[in-house]
Amino acid sequence: MTKAKRFASAALILMLLFGAACSKTRTQYRQAARDFRKGELDSSFASGVEILNRKPNHKKSQILLTKAWPRILFEADERLRKLNSLPREQALEQAIPEYEHLLEQQNLLNTVHPFISAKTGEKIELEQRDFAQNLATAKAEAAEIHYQRALVTLSLNDDPDSHKKAYQELKAVVDLIPNYKNAPELMARSRQSAVKRIAVGNFEDKSGSRQKYGSLIDLLSDMLIAKLIRDSEIQKHWDIVSREDIEALLIEQQFGNPQSPNFQDDDILSNFLTAHEIITGKIIQVNYVPERTSEIDLKETKNIITGKETYYTEKGKKREREVHSDISCSYTKYTKTVSVRVTATFSLIEVNTGILKDKDTVTAEYIWTGEWARVNNSGDERALSDETLALIRKMEPFAPEETDLVNFAMDALSDKIVARFRAHVKSLGVGF
Repeated sequence: MTKAKRFASAALILMLLFGAACSKTRTQYRQAARDFRKGELDSSFASGVEILNRKPNHKKSQILLTKAWPRILFEADERLRKLNSLPREQALEQAIPEYEHLLEQQNLLNTVHPFISAKTGEKIELEQRDFAQNLATAKAEAAEIHYQRALVTLSLNDDPDSHKKAYQELKAVVDLIPNYKNAPELMARSRQSAVKRIAVGNFEDKSGSRQKYGSLIDLLSDMLIAKLIRDSEIQKHWDIVSREDIEALLIEQQFGNPQSPNFQDDDILSNFLTAHEIITGKIIQVNYVPERTSEIDLKETKNIITGKETYYTEKGKKREREVHSDISCSYTKYTKTVSVRVTATFSLIEVNTGILKDKDTVTAEYIWTGEWARVNNSGDERALSDETLALIRKMEPFAPEETDLVNFAMDALSDKIVARFRAHVKSLGVGF
């Protein structure tokens, strides 16, 4: 390729790129103009700024911004003026995002502002306001409202519910201004004090099992405590204690365990022992259904290749082909079952008032099932599916011990009680 041709090709490419850029700008401006006419000022304004960042002398976009920005300010002033009729806290809640948006838009404008008019050559400056100061003032006022409300709440009561309310107010403060006064310290203190204590009390065994399965009430209490402790959602709001835990700690202290809590101060001991709510209940029935075995006779049939045969084609040529036949196999499928059903009642009681927060009867069942099969007489096992063959070759399974079955059912029962308590926690509606 000659030098002249290379030059011509480069010029053509530049012309195509320039034409594409002009086409993009023209399309984008037309859309911005349509948005302006429809009152969609934000998108129109953003498109105008984008075009001027790319082409600072784009006359139509300059004119668009000189119309859009004053209108944006006017409509924002109207919205802010209407907020004066609202309660101050509500007005601030709406004013703060308004100022934040205006500040963002003004910062966007300043990426191209001020600009030189492509029409007159004069410098064009649009109105600028101190939205940063407006925003800071509104945040400070809103933070003080939440801060004072938290102080009033804490002065009226020192219970966990009050601390939860104060925590929410103080969180609103630090979300607005992270280091406002001593809000972070108060918030940390309220978060700690808002955690309630739930005690797992002694259950009663009314099942009549007479220790046949060991101490079911101890088993249930231990399961509940373990699951409450492992539940991350419950742990956010509750400490879990039991009288057995306290007794163990007191014994440790008597023997001088340095890691055990110091209960010399009666107030500390009283605070640790006192639960806000307690779970108690009764195991009222343990129903063991002994092992039962059922059987059913089944048959499977399959078409398989059983051999080959010789045949002759129409032209007299000797050939061989496969021979298919139906085969079948009869077998007996055995199913062994054994189950335990445990029924209990539980109550969730508020300790200070004695108010019953929740009460119900829950039932949990554990069913064990074992399956195997045996071929009848002299059936052809080739007719059986892989799944059936696996059952044929399986040894007759042994059911778990009765006590193990009861333990499995108790585990399911404790899951249901914990789920009810988790729902109770969720219904309180205040979290961290």
